[in-house]
Amino acid sequence: MEYLTKPPKFLPIGKVLVHNHVKSGLGSRGFRAWLADPDEKYEICTCGWAPHLEHYRVKPTLAKSP
Repeated sequence: MEYLTKPPKFLPIGKVLVHNHVKSGLGSRGFRAWLADPDEKYEICTCGWAPHLEHYRVKPTLAKSP
């Protein structure tokens, strides 16, 4: 996986733009973004980070109580 240094202007066919759960800018405080194949582990994100592109985030995982 190759992390992006800035949001792309457009997406290659068959790819989605994804970022992790960290709320910050690219490269700071652990915020990472990459291009990926569509997958159920991603959900549409409306955070506004890349407003010109529909993008996704990794679905949060819920910790199970014992």
